[in-house]
Amino acid sequence: ADGYKTTRYPFSTYAAALGISPKRIRGLHLYGGSRYVVIDRAELARMGDRLTFSFVQGDRGKPRVHWPGMKLNVNTTIDMLSAVAFYVDKEPPRLAENGDLVMPTGEVVAAGKLPYAPAEQGNGTRVYVDGKLTSVVKRKRLTPDLETSTGKDGVPHYSLAAYAKSLGVEGATAMDLVAGDDMIARADSAASYSFSVPPRNQGHAVIDLPQAGAPRAAKVTSIQFFVKMKPPVREVVDVDDVPSAQPGQQGQKTASND
Repeated sequence: ADGYKTTRYPFSTYAAALGISPKRIRGLHLYGGSRYVVIDRAELARMGDRLTFSFVQGDRGKPRVHWPGMKLNVNTTIDMLSAVAFYVDKEPPRLAENGDLVMPTGEVVAAGKLPYAPAEQGNGTRVYVDGKLTSVVKRKRLTPDLETSTGKDGVPHYSLAAYAKSLGVEGATAMDLVAGDDMIARADSAASYSFSVPPRNQGHAVIDLPQAGAPRAAKVTSIQFFVKMKPPVREVVDVDDVPSAQPGQQGQKTASND
């Protein structure tokens, strides 16, 4: 549709790529805004590889769920996907008769909250390792030993390689820098990169992109490291063509697939 080639990805394959054996999944919850679909172990096994998702712009954009053409034993269905929750070690919340999600303790899950997830991270550049959310860049958590310099505006700049190491990220063979839906840089390592978290920038990190002359500043919504996984095939978009990468500009709110 719209000139884009659609590739459908089974949720079971996605789980395996995250290191989760599909046979160990006790439940899968799919979120579409304020709505959620509760899929138990038996129904997930019955659907198998027929439960898939795609991206509306080929290999980027918002994810869309594709339901198998069979009678479904689920509470509802959604189209656009905003979050995915695989339950492996912890017991999935159950669906109450009134539609609420209820924790094993009996506590009702608050609207807009993911069960078992830490408090809402809010704004900030997300850090992924092999597709898993590892951290969110927070100015208060950046320690002085990571600093490399101070900008003319007095904002500290930090070593991206040292920051990655502080998160336990070692042995990465590739790093993608993403702004919204666009990859603006790919590198073999973070060694040549520094970043800052200036005020009034929606909490996002501004990466100093190495180039001839002075580095080019670009706001990124996610930093993606690849250690065991190969990075996806996608084109690098010139930072000048990505409005959300311009420091100080309001970026596009992206889904959780960055």
